[in-house]
Amino acid sequence: MSLTNEEIEKLLAAMAAGEDRPRIEKARFAPLKPVPAAGVKGSFKRIADIPLRLVAELGRKRLLVKEILDLKEGSVITLDKLAGEAVEIRVNGIKLATGEVVVVNESFGVRITGLAEVKKEGQD
Repeated sequence: MSLTNEEIEKLLAAMAAGEDRPRIEKARFAPLKPVPAAGVKGSFKRIADIPLRLVAELGRKRLLVKEILDLKEGSVITLDKLAGEAVEIRVNGIKLATGEVVVVNESFGVRITGLAEVKKEGQD
C-alpha cells in the first residue's frame, strides 16, 4: 500500500497540528507452515556414492621427533584416554557419534552408543 502525495501532505499537516497521532502497533503475521519442496524426495540415492572421511579417534599423544624415531616393533604409545572410555566418531571433521571399541573376528571396530546433537541453522 502506497500513499499519494496528497495523502502524505494531509497526514503531515495533521501531525504538525497535533490532530492525528500515528498509531504504532506490533506487526502480526500468520503462523508459518512447512511446505514440501517441489521435486525433492526423501531418498539419499542421489548422494549415496559421495565418499566421506570417517574417523574413530582412540586418543592422541604428542611426541618429539626423537621419540618417534626411537619407536620399534612392540613399542607402546600411551594415549590420553583410558581403556573403556568412549571414542568419538567424526565424518569430515564433524562429530557424528560416540562409541566403544569392540573386537569382531580379530578386527577392531566401533559400536555406536550415542549420536551427536544436531546443531540447528544459526546455532554456534
